[in-house]
Amino acid sequence: MKKRFKFLDKEERQKRCNIAADLVISHYKHFGVNTFHSRLFDTIFFNEMITIGEDITEGIKYRNEHIVPSRQIVELSLRKVQDGESHSDVSDFIFRNFFIIRIDENKQKKLDATNESKISMGINWKDGDSPLDRIRNVYNDDFDEKIKIYETYGGILD
Repeated sequence: MKKRFKFLDKEERQKRCNIAADLVISHYKHFGVNTFHSRLFDTIFFNEMITIGEDITEGIKYRNEHIVPSRQIVELSLRKVQDGESHSDVSDFIFRNFFIIRIDENKQKKLDATNESKISMGINWKDGDSPLDRIRNVYNDDFDEKIKIYETYGGILD
């Protein structure tokens, strides 16, 4: 398997999450929580910096998929600011949840088949639960066999 990704080390990732938290706080002050774009963090994190794994099935077409939908990360980050949580709380939330995994195109379509899954983790997911839950659900029992989590990502999900 070719390594095409340069995952950020924890220190650099934390710096970028702090910048993302600054952006969220500034955005909240100017626009509140109801006006935002799901790609708010795209200039801070490039996909290759946050990709932690991929489906290793031979011959499939891949799609990049945010483990927690980016729309939900931005929205929950803004809500944290609204609720008076600290810069550090917002940064840590982004740090723990903002990742991409390369999955089978058909699995991605299955995720998107339910609009709720495309924009949120689902009604029962809350901050502190595993960010991999949504992807695990679409892979069912095959997740551990088909998904290779890169060692270079640094164990942030552990």
